[in-house]
Amino acid sequence: MRFAVLASGSSGNAFYVETAEARVLVDAGLSAEELVRRMENAGIDPARLDGVLLTHEHIDHIRGAGPLARRFDLPVYANRLTMRRALKNLGNLSKPVFFQTGQPIILHGLCIETFTKCHDAADPVGVMVHADGARLGIITDLGRSSPVVEDRLRGCHALVMEFNHDERMLEEGLILWS
Repeated sequence: MRFAVLASGSSGNAFYVETAEARVLVDAGLSAEELVRRMENAGIDPARLDGVLLTHEHIDHIRGAGPLARRFDLPVYANRLTMRRALKNLGNLSKPVFFQTGQPIILHGLCIETFTKCHDAADPVGVMVHADGARLGIITDLGRSSPVVEDRLRGCHALVMEFNHDERMLEEGLILWS
């Protein structure tokens, strides 16, 4: 398995995951042009993508998903609440694919497990991707952990985490960890 962090933070999030048979973009929070540029700079051919998976509907996770899907005729995977809230920004999608949070998505031998997490979105998910014994966890906008998050991310070989910046939580966290 190969992966790349193309963008992470409030200006945009995008993560690329590849196996011998599958190529997936988890979130597409930059413009389609910028996503293509970053993929090409990393030696990734965007025309070979098998799909885009959205973790939640915030613009810094979906900005380029619709244009990218239309340009490369890609399926866009999201749970129903996320898709419903994102549709206005995504525009017309020829291949929307709905998943139920907690149910695995199998894409050319790549298993993508989604799990619920805390965030101010309709039905935000974290992701565990695995193939051939390798396990990659991707979780964004993590304000705080939960037993579900900790359980699902257990046993990762690699983990991409992005956190919310909250002064009060940082101060309280320092007290909890001292």
